[in-house]
Formats: sequence, C-alpha cells, structure tokens
Amino acid sequence: MCKTPLWTVTLLTAIAGAATAANAAGVDFDKQIAPIFKDNCLKCHGPDKQKGDLRLDTPEWIRKGAKDADEPTLTPGKPEKSQLYHRISLPKDDEDIMPPKGDPLTKAQQELIKQWITEGAPMGGGEVVVPKADDKAIAKLHDIGALAMPLARNTNLLNVDFRAVADQIGDSHLQNLAPVKEQLSWLNLANTKISDTGLKAIAGFPHLSRLHLEKTVIGDEAIEHIKTLKELEYLNLYGTKVTDKGVDQLKDLKNLKRLYVWQTGVSKDKAAELEKAIPGLRVDTGWEAPKIEPKPVETPKPADAAAAPAPAAAAVATLKPFNGDKCPLSGKDIDPTKTVAYKGRLIAFCCNNCKGKFEKDPDKLIAKVKDFKPAPYVTQFVLIDAKTDKPIRELKDGDTIDLSKEPKELTIEAKTDSVGQEIGSVMLKLNDEEHLEGIAPYGLAGDDNGDFNAAEILKPGKYTLAANAFSAEGGTGEPFAPTTISFTIK
Repeated sequence: MCKTPLWTVTLLTAIAGAATAANAAGVDFDKQIAPIFKDNCLKCHGPDKQKGDLRLDTPEWIRKGAKDADEPTLTPGKPEKSQLYHRISLPKDDEDIMPPKGDPLTKAQQELIKQWITEGAPMGGGEVVVPKADDKAIAKLHDIGALAMPLARNTNLLNVDFRAVADQIGDSHLQNLAPVKEQLSWLNLANTKISDTGLKAIAGFPHLSRLHLEKTVIGDEAIEHIKTLKELEYLNLYGTKVTDKGVDQLKDLKNLKRLYVWQTGVSKDKAAELEKAIPGLRVDTGWEAPKIEPKPVETPKPADAAAAPAPAAAAVATLKPFNGDKCPLSGKDIDPTKTVAYKGRLIAFCCNNCKGKFEKDPDKLIAKVKDFKPAPYVTQFVLIDAKTDKPIRELKDGDTIDLSKEPKELTIEAKTDSVGQEIGSVMLKLNDEEHLEGIAPYGLAGDDNGDFNAAEILKPGKYTLAANAFSAEGGTGEPFAPTTISFTIK
C-alpha cells in the first residue's frame, strides 16, 4: 500500500474535530466541510503553502487532489474509490489510518464523509465535482457531429450542442448521451428531429441545468421526462407543441429560473401561475408589438455636443475592483489602470509585474483575493454559421478567421456561466459596435426571431470583442466584468 501523503494528516485531523451529521437535505459543503478547511487546513494547504502538492482553498484545487498520489483523493459518487474515505475507515491499528494519532473518526463522522462523496461531493454554493468523461464517449459524440466541450475552465461538466447537425439528429442519437450522464450540464437539441418518447433517454440526468428544445416537434408528453431533471435552471420550448397541460407538470422544478414558451400553446395566465408556483422563475411568452405613440419634436443638439455614453457602456466603465484598493499580491495600493477580468469580477493590481503574474496563473493566484466569489461571466466565444445557426468552433484570443474557408455568413455567440445567479442581459462590443442581447443564445447581432446574422459587421480587419453580463434586462442592474479576446479576419 502506498504511504500516506502528509496532507491527509492535516485534513483528517481537522475533520475528526467536527461533530456534524448528515441531514435529509444532504451534506452542506459550505456549512460542514469548507469551514474545516479554512480554519484547520489552509496553513499547509492554501495559497502560500501546499504540502503534498495539495490545496484545499477553492473547489477547483480540491477537485484536483494531491498531485503525486498513487490513487485519487476524491472520486465523486464513489467513496469506495476515494482515498479520503478509505483512510479514515481503516481499522484503528492499521498504519495508514487517518488521523494517525489519537482516536479514529467516529462512525458518524465516517458516514458523513461517505455520504458527502456519495452525493457527488458538491461544494462551493452547489458546485458539483464530477469525474472526467470517458474519452471514447466524447469521441462518439464528435463522430455524430455534436459539439462537446467543457462548460468552463477547471470543470468536467459538459456542454453538448447538436445544432451543427440538427437535421440529422433523432431519438436514436440521444443514447450516446448515457455515458456522459454524470457530466452533462448544458444540452442543445434545438431544431433536431427528436420526439416526446426520445427524451426518455435524458430523464433523471443529475446535473443537467440548461436544455434547448426550441423548434422541435415535442409536446406535452415530453414534459413527463423533463420534470425529472431536478437541477434544471433554463428550459427553452419556443416553437414547440407544448400547452398549459404540459408545463403545469413543471411546478416541482424549484431550481427553474428561465422558461421560454413563445409560439407554443402556453397561455399568459398559465405563465403567471407558474411564476407564482416557482419563486424566482421568469416565463417568457414572447414579444408583442408596442403601441405606436406620436413622438414629440426634439430640439437638435449642437453639432459639437459630446454624446452621452449608453447606460450599459457607462455601467461597465464604472466597475469597481472586487479586491478594493489593495493589490492582492503585494498588498500595495492598486493602480486603477492595471486590472484583469476573472470570472465576472474585476481584479486590480499595483503594477504590471503583479498583473502579469496573475494572468499567467489566475486559477492559482485567485486564492489571494480575499473572499473571492465569481459572478456571471462569459466563458467562451463560438463562431457560428449565421445562415443555419450552427456552431463552427470556439473562437480564441489571437485566432485568425479566413473568410475563404468559412461559410458566407458568420456571427459570434457568447457562452455564459451564471454561477447560480440571474443573467438579465449580455452586452457584446466589437471594436466600437455595441449590441445588447436579452435572451440566450447571446449573439453579436440579432432580430426578433432569435436568429443571428452579423455578416455585415464581420469584414476583413483586426478586432477586439468584449462581452459582459448584467443582472437585469436592457443592460441594467449590476454589471459584471467583461471577457475580452482579439482576433483577425482576412
């Protein structure tokens, strides 16, 4: 048996002093586990020191485990394959038991840790750690034309998008999702040929939070399967055959925040009823033409008058650093011009040296920002065939788009991570051109039908694209820090 890493001594000794018990709602990481790490472990396993190459200060580092361990520290859902549980449940006289000195953990404490791991080892405000998806399963999804990629950096949760081959996807193809059941978080089946019965293939998926079914033929029978998705936060039923009878079954989905039922059989009364039944739910029943009112005659402004900035742009310009007035790396006063956007927050530094260090390894150094909490942010940009609404590939900083090798009409979509909060709108700014989107997908240009076409904007040249989320509609509410890339079109 491999020797015990030093980090385990610190971790499990701390746990031994915690007299906690699981309850019917499940083990709460924030209340029962994270305080143990913070108070007892971070001196040796925090941002300044990492014995055994283990950090326990953020969910990202916890899921990585001990770098040189022969066996995984934590295998979500499988306590029998987690060294964390194995070591604390060994017989008292075993040389590898943890903690190595003093009394072993009580049976109740062992069962608490076992239950937490069995539940998927959720941590950090509901963030769930899942094992990496099987490479063969991902390859199979790619083979049938799906775009399958991590939902964000440092997570094994997946975003699977079938729009590129929507007209070729039917019920039988959904069986390919079974091997990634634990990892699937976002699923886009818009415009596919799936049926009510076909959706049985995704029933009960434990982490599916976002589901696009717009412009499919599904009806009320499909809701029988959808209502089993207890973590669902976003559901798009635009252009389907769903009626009041169907959506009435969604009342038990207490995590649902956005429901789109434009051009369906769902009435406004039923939409209002659902919003009352599910706290925080917003049901979008579609756009209605406003009444045209006579416009008052406006006095022309002088030609040299400076235009006031748009409310959204002005809000972003006034973003304050999350870390206040001190550099998180040096402790010196910040220079307001030395900032980095990280997971929806603006982090300011004292100099270019500190700023550069952070940019090289932000996931490690963010631990130096006291009490950091992410905000809704743009995780990536995706190049889209504007004529078919199908994704082509991820657009990264420094990329070059060769128009001779791409579809004639292109646009770009911003993919977001709400981190459990409300996204009211997203502003995209391409050089000096601004566009505000209120409904996902958040595209560079759009119209009332939800289609996107920026062909008149994307011409040969050099571009900077920034996109940021707002907590309310119309670029209002709290603004969050933008994600920015630069690219060239030739």
